[in-house]
Amino acid sequence: EALSIAIDHVDKNYIFSVIDYLRSKNEVDAKSINPETWKRLVQEITTPSKDILKIADLGAGILFTLKLVLEGTDDKPSMKDIILQRGGLEYHAYESNIELYDGC
Repeated sequence: EALSIAIDHVDKNYIFSVIDYLRSKNEVDAKSINPETWKRLVQEITTPSKDILKIADLGAGILFTLKLVLEGTDDKPSMKDIILQRGGLEYHAYESNIELYDGC
């Protein structure tokens, strides 16, 4: 924005949306997670256990982590079946930016 102002190129109709920004950012984030790291995480939670998987998502944004865990991506498998085998998921999301609530 500062650069746009400096070169006098400001679109008066532009309205920044933190929700649209996070949706775009999450696409990049999904691709940037190392597949080997994801595979290791899956291995760790696959260890036989009767414990419910518990996730605390601090700065949850628009719940991208929850979507990633349940749906996966092209090269990162979903953890849904593992979660069901463990008896479920206890997911606590905390987001302090109330502007993001509608994006969830």
